[in-house]
Amino acid sequence: MRAVDDGFEEIPCPYGPYWPALEEFDFITEQHGNLWSCYPVGKTPCARQIRTTVREIGRTKEETEEPARQVIAPKQKDQRRLC
Repeated sequence: MRAVDDGFEEIPCPYGPYWPALEEFDFITEQHGNLWSCYPVGKTPCARQIRTTVREIGRTKEETEEPARQVIAPKQKDQRRLC
């Protein structure tokens, strides 16, 4: 987030230039009985700015990781990042 003149913080948009790259997140998977859950955790200062409630649930570890990656991935490719 960046401080702005009015004192409010700007939250990066997944379609904008400040959204962190997918590589800036760790994806934590946990087994809960017969189900798995996966959620992103920011590794870099830029990625830690993102507040997300993403938690994918599935029957296998792989089944939960891919949707979590798709949800948190930047929405426009080849866009220059500024943070």
